[in-house]
Amino acid sequence: MPALAADTTFEVLEPRSEIQHVRVNKDVSLDIYLPESANKQPSETQKSPTQSKRYPVLYVMDSQRYFYSALGYQKTLRDGANISPEYIVVGINTSNVAMSRQHFLQTDANQTIKLIRDAIIPYVDTHYPSNEKRAYFGWQFAAMFGLDLFNAAPELFEAYFLASGQHYSEAQLATLEENLKRANTLNLHVYLSLGKMETHTLSGHTTMATMFEKYQPKGIRWKFSHFDRFSIRYDHHTTPLESLSHGLEWYFSDYPDLTFYSLDDIEQFGGVSAVKAYYRKRAKRYSVSADVGEQAKFSMFRHAAQENNYRLFSIFEKELGPFEATGWYGFFAQFFFNNQQFERAAQLYQSGLSNRPDDHRYWGGLAQTYESMIRHQDALKYYRGALTRTKAGSPDATTYQQAISRLTK
Repeated sequence: MPALAADTTFEVLEPRSEIQHVRVNKDVSLDIYLPESANKQPSETQKSPTQSKRYPVLYVMDSQRYFYSALGYQKTLRDGANISPEYIVVGINTSNVAMSRQHFLQTDANQTIKLIRDAIIPYVDTHYPSNEKRAYFGWQFAAMFGLDLFNAAPELFEAYFLASGQHYSEAQLATLEENLKRANTLNLHVYLSLGKMETHTLSGHTTMATMFEKYQPKGIRWKFSHFDRFSIRYDHHTTPLESLSHGLEWYFSDYPDLTFYSLDDIEQFGGVSAVKAYYRKRAKRYSVSADVGEQAKFSMFRHAAQENNYRLFSIFEKELGPFEATGWYGFFAQFFFNNQQFERAAQLYQSGLSNRPDDHRYWGGLAQTYESMIRHQDALKYYRGALTRTKAGSPDATTYQQAISRLTK
């Protein structure tokens, strides 16, 4: 019986959560997620707020329903990738609201706005490493409330994700246009999502979209997602998933560490100068390094090597810094070998051997490189090492034996 099966036990572990829960009053509580790097920072008593890393904050109304969708984008796209920035998620949990949800978000909207503006946001900014760049998400009545929130305090949030707002009134829309008209400049992002079958509220959405287009030169970035990603039979209930996946991708579209898929792809992006400009702009918005990202550099070097374009590879090194391999040792070693960069090829084959000491291809590649460098004794050593690690009678074994015979004549 496998040891894994024999040793299987089931034990209820102590609850371990990254999420903090804070009661605001008898009706409302907060569900708060801090990014992993925030939990590794020294406390505020050990490090001044100006030195500590700060994060944007996504406020999620009705977090009892949508908190994990808001968190999932970040969690999925930071594990083994650098596609999502880190951000704090503050869920406004309304599951204990005594009055109806509609009353809390519509009839009593002014009091709810006051609670968020004068109590919740100051608490979060004081107790957590917020950089005071805030985004708001709301569905249905909470989407309608989101427009009231902007109209009451246009500078409070820089982004709004409004999913399936049920009815944007003429008064709301008129106030919106007055705010947009009165503003000199804005840093406003608005993502509207609506299912195709939600025709009863389409006119309000199209009116808003028309306004955003009209005042776009003032600094409005907007998108209206009007389609069914899942099914027309339940599209009203899936627009939150749309907003908290595709919407966040749209909002954070200038963050990901780039991946290029060909030299043409790099050229169409604008070449090295455009890549460096992208990372400088990224650094300014997200307070991260302005250095070109590791994934971007790897993909650029990879495609130059794949096309055996040593001239372009050298330009990339001049602009981005020396190439440093953390994998693909044989691939890049062969590229350097083909371009008579034997010392660099040998270094990479040695790195490959350190990682996989029984892989005959690294032994053989290093032997071939030493032979080209006229280091015949070293070449013999590694050809013999390659031969002992290769299946007898295989084409590779024949190649290594012929090389040994050639060098021992």
